[in-house]
Amino acid sequence: METPTNKTIFGPDWDLGRWTSSDDRVRGGSSVSNLDLTAGGVLFHGNLDIETLGGAGFASQRTVENDQIWDLSGYDGVELHIVPSDRKRYTFSLTDEIPHRRPDAREQSALVWEYDFCASEAGREVRVSWKDLKPSYRGKPVEDARSLDLSRIKRFRIMIRRQRGGGCRQRRFALTLCKRKFGPYAFCVVLDTLDGDCANCHFGFQGWWCEFYRPGCNEGRGGTPEPSNEGATLSGSEAPTAPDRRDYEQAHLDSLKLQRLVTLMAIQHDAMRQQQEAMRQQIDILLFTVDEHIVDEKKWLNREKRRLG
Repeated sequence: METPTNKTIFGPDWDLGRWTSSDDRVRGGSSVSNLDLTAGGVLFHGNLDIETLGGAGFASQRTVENDQIWDLSGYDGVELHIVPSDRKRYTFSLTDEIPHRRPDAREQSALVWEYDFCASEAGREVRVSWKDLKPSYRGKPVEDARSLDLSRIKRFRIMIRRQRGGGCRQRRFALTLCKRKFGPYAFCVVLDTLDGDCANCHFGFQGWWCEFYRPGCNEGRGGTPEPSNEGATLSGSEAPTAPDRRDYEQAHLDSLKLQRLVTLMAIQHDAMRQQQEAMRQQIDILLFTVDEHIVDEKKWLNREKRRLG
């Protein structure tokens, strides 16, 4: 649902064709990210490698290059509602330019505006105005950068990376981006992160969703949305009545539990498949060794037969 005070960017139905991976492999790294459809939205997951590039590393999904331009000049920022969890950090970024490609088809670096968020530090609600977005070039802050052209936003990105000064060291990660049915939220993201090593992993879940907001709007902050002076949504239809928040939150928690279970089962299945592949290789090596011994034994028997006449 869109109103004059918020704007839907992605959803309610996710189109994977509008997103693509952008990982540190373009710089010789080994990190991998994926974006898969789920019952409620999409799952951003993969493996963050910080060893190949000597302590650096990043994995991300971004919108693809096309003629899409988002005009957000009439909005003041992003509002994040965060469920407290572990201290892992993700980065939300946007830019008003698409970088040119080099002769080897790799993109040149471009100026982007970023915001790092961490559930345990941010609490349940954070309002990020456009001025809170920090200009960055190749992961480094840029002083005296030009202003972001909010009328010509051309790319969004969600990323996990090694944080400056230590920060994120986890390998596997899982982040569920979904649609939200309660209230007028434009862009909903529910984080479902894996914590720990492969041999001893456990879940800590956190969630956030955001909307582009204007001053004086109380929508999405626990109460009934204020009626708009313009009286209608952008689609021209009457805004539906929001369901009871408690019922929605309980259903949301049940959905999170199911998503975590499915993700864990997928990871366990992947680990079992890798173990089976390793066992198959060991068996192949063993069979090869046995075959070599059999050949040697046959050669010895033939030599003995010839010697004994």
